Amino acid sequence: MTMNKDNMFIQCVSGIGACFILAVTYVSSLYVWTVRYREPRDHPATIRRRFISAFCMLFVSPLFVWISINQDVLNKVGLLQIMGLRLSGSFSALIFPAILTVILFAGPLAVLVYDGMFFLIFNKRYLTLCLRSLHWQRNYAVAPLSEEFTFRACMMPILSQFMSTKIAILVCPWFFGVAHLHHLMDKISNGCNMAEAVTVSCIQCGYTSLFGLYSAFLFARTGHFLAPFIAHVICNFMGFPDFVGVLSRKDGMKGLFIFVYIAGFALWCMLLFPLTNPALYDWQWE
Repeated sequence: MTMNKDNMFIQCVSGIGACFILAVTYVSSLYVWTVRYREPRDHPATIRRRFISAFCMLFVSPLFVWISINQDVLNKVGLLQIMGLRLSGSFSALIFPAILTVILFAGPLAVLVYDGMFFLIFNKRYLTLCLRSLHWQRNYAVAPLSEEFTFRACMMPILSQFMSTKIAILVCPWFFGVAHLHHLMDKISNGCNMAEAVTVSCIQCGYTSLFGLYSAFLFARTGHFLAPFIAHVICNFMGFPDFVGVLSRKDGMKGLFIFVYIAGFALWCMLLFPLTNPALYDWQWE
């Protein structure tokens, strides 16, 4: 019994270690270019180089899964399905998590609609400019794709191999959150003082970890890569809710917006499990 427990502990540490190395590899791939180039994070050349890094990680990250997962499981299920890359349940994985995430952001969406900002997405010229923008491509396509692929589609199967899925959902977000601390270096290089850079980066780490928890939950419940990916795109589009802005409004809409914020969150809590019912996605929850 003791030997079994020791073996399980070693396997668990090995799984966590593999995820840690994968997270370091992902972040390092973004900064490998700084050895030669010194442009800031938002410089077009930097964005293009990091696109190359993200593309390369699509091939590197699965290697960690292939090495870590039991070969019998790999032979039986297949690497792609283990990582949530499957056709069955695709429609549900695109629709229901999107609806769920939009409901969560009901408050911020109401503010955008009232202020007229939301309707910009239906403006052909604005949409064309966005689609051509490297910053837009990074924030709403490449980053969600590469991050969800590495931190959910690859890490969740590794962790679930050595611990329960519920525990894996709690552990996985920390790799995602801590990985975002690399923005600290970007802020300092852009002239931000150390105290402010650390404060902002820690807040961002907390927020991204919280989102990572939601994203890992979606992946585990749906067994599909598309579910956390579409949620990530929506969350990046909405950004962190502007609670201070709502509370400081002077146009008489504050009470209504506060109500929509609370109602949206309450409805999200009510629908979280029904809309992620594994049966909707042709999946089996642990």
